[in-house]
Amino acid sequence: MNRWCALFALVAIWLLGCEMNALAASCSNDEIVRLTGLCIQKQGLANAASCRREAESANCGAQSRPSGCNLAEAKINYAWVFADAGAKNRFFFSRNQGLSPFDAILAAQAHNPNAQQSLRNCQSWVEAELANDGAQRSPDDLPNRPLSQADCSCITILPVDAGGRGYNVSTRCDAMDVSVRLVGDTGVPTGSFGLSTTASAGVVKAGVTKFIRSPAWTIVSIKAATLRNSASQFTCQF
Repeated sequence: MNRWCALFALVAIWLLGCEMNALAASCSNDEIVRLTGLCIQKQGLANAASCRREAESANCGAQSRPSGCNLAEAKINYAWVFADAGAKNRFFFSRNQGLSPFDAILAAQAHNPNAQQSLRNCQSWVEAELANDGAQRSPDDLPNRPLSQADCSCITILPVDAGGRGYNVSTRCDAMDVSVRLVGDTGVPTGSFGLSTTASAGVVKAGVTKFIRSPAWTIVSIKAATLRNSASQFTCQF
């Protein structure tokens, strides 16, 4: 009798598997069958359908999103960015600054750390959803790696006097956002500079030169350059 019950249970599992084939295609069928069988042993053959659904939820759900991902919460925080005009503008502004789509959506939720964390917990789903919505990574995106002192040797800042006094900024490494701090004075050199300003070169890519205009001071000197990419920021002192 037990063998017949076991046979009926396996047939029921197979039939349910055929009905749910599209859902289970990306999951472990062996694991689903195992979990369903254990459930039927405890709850009986009459509950085979609910046992199958529970097994698929446990197995497929775990494979479709990272551990700790609250998909319902992430969907709300994702949708809000594109429903709120200010957040949407911040997203596209961040993309224009070289941030990846995922980093840009985090920037749009900068005022809400809990929302940012919910999106991080479901990063693979968020990135897939962004790609489906047409926001895909591009060659213009800034790299996602820590910057260090070694990157200071990548940057070249040279004075030029063509078309207005200023500096040409270039890099021989990967792309980064560069801001240059200039100091100076309008009088005779005294050893200390009373004036300072920061000039942004924007995103500088390898092989591309950006021009920053120099202030109309008598004395101008480069004090520092701040480098930024998607992952970090580093200030090079001169």
